[in-house]
Amino acid sequence: MKQSTNIKLANYVENKNILYQPFNYADINGYAEIVGWQIVVFRRTVNDNMISAISMDEIDTPIISGICSKIFKDLDLSVSVGMKIDALTQLFGVYSYKDDTLADTIRYYFETQNALIVCGVHDKKGLNYIEIIYDQELKNNRI
Repeated sequence: MKQSTNIKLANYVENKNILYQPFNYADINGYAEIVGWQIVVFRRTVNDNMISAISMDEIDTPIISGICSKIFKDLDLSVSVGMKIDALTQLFGVYSYKDDTLADTIRYYFETQNALIVCGVHDKKGLNYIEIIYDQELKNNRI
């Protein structure tokens, strides 16, 4: 996975489908690019080139899946829709925490060298949610 990145949703979807707005992410104010409610790219400042966090939900739906696959490729991240926890632990190592507050989904928290990666693994569908947090303060707030 790349250490840092400058993901812009306009590289993946038409600009008319992206909402740009002030945003609060894990109690930190900043700015977000949002597609639907499924994809959020968060930056602390509007002109920041590096993202602080990216969240992708319902990555198993057709349109969202295509966008997320392209983002994963640009992040040099070897994940795919539907992965099971065994494959994720082979990729990221042992998770440091898990929670099952969502129905039918367990979220696994992987602390890597440069990011906190939260993977939502559905009982039947496998990986259908991923959140990648690069910003240290956001990581602390999220954990």
